[in-house]
Parts: sequence; C-alpha cells; structure tokens
Amino acid sequence: MIIQNTLIEDCKLIKPDHFHDKRGVFKIMFQEKQFDFLPHPPKQSNVSESKSNVFRGIHVSPYYKLVTCLKEEISDYVIDLRKDSTTYLKVQKFVLSENNHHMIYVPPYCGHAIHSHYYENEQKAIVMYFQGDLWSKEKDKVHPWNDPLLIDYKGRQAPIKLRKDTVLSPKDLEAQLKNVNGFYF
Repeated sequence: MIIQNTLIEDCKLIKPDHFHDKRGVFKIMFQEKQFDFLPHPPKQSNVSESKSNVFRGIHVSPYYKLVTCLKEEISDYVIDLRKDSTTYLKVQKFVLSENNHHMIYVPPYCGHAIHSHYYENEQKAIVMYFQGDLWSKEKDKVHPWNDPLLIDYKGRQAPIKLRKDTVLSPKDLEAQLKNVNGFYF
C-alpha cells in the first residue's frame, strides 16, 4: 500500500495493494495497522450508487472519510474549509475508479463531493466510504458547490464545473449560490 500526501493539508491519496488473477481482483480495503494516521477506526461504512452525471456535495462533516470507487469512475473533490489550514478554500480533484483502486482520506471539516462521469446505457458508479463517526443530520452540512471563493491549484476560481443537466439532490441544489450580475447570494 502506498500512502501519499496531497496538495490539501492532511488529505491523503491511498493506493492499496491489489492482486489480479484469472478469477478477478482481490484488495484489502481497510487494515487498521496500515491506516495508523487515522485518529480512530471507522464507525460507519456506506455505499452509494450514482447514475450518469450525478453530483453529490459539497458535504462537510466533523469526522474523516475514506472514499473509494468500486464500479465505474468518478471525479472526487476535496475542499479545504478549515479556516486555520494553510490550504483553506483550496480544491483538489481526484479520479477514483474500479481500475485504479485508489482511495482518498478526507480530513474532518473538509468538504467532499463526488461527480459520476457520463455513462452509456444503465451503468452506475458505486462508491464506498468509511466514516470516522456516525452520520448525523445535525452535524453534517452542505457547502455551495459553486462558491466563487473556492480555487484550484492553478488559481482558477470556482473550479467545480457542472453541466446544466447534472443531477443534484434537492438539498445540494438548495445550497448552490445564485449568481446575479456577478454577485452571489
């Protein structure tokens, strides 16, 4: 297993060992001793299925997440929303897929979003993630995906671009900022 620092403070790109043979693929998703940077073992595990061109996020939680894509391919965004961080308001995009087997460690209080790619037919992205605590409606927040203060590492503002036909949940849609004559509210 390879664990790499990323451009976002405390965020990690994890490349688990995986083994191919004529039967398919085997990989260890979680082994406590290999994840010694975690403050504690995960307390909840989730799986989400997303149809083509679905955007989920930006969700902000007071606990960490470990995210991987089990089927198809997604763009995974980590957004640093910690005011005391050296990478505050920075956004980094990762591609997670069933082929690269990568995982992302999202630190507590960082925003997280996934965007399923465009698939033909009825294909769906399947994403699995471990959480450092139990999900809580009171603790989890939504940050606007189109916040103009967010910047990527090339200095571009509002780096998350969505097509008009992108599918968002009512909660995520309600959180987006309205742009009227260059002003957001």
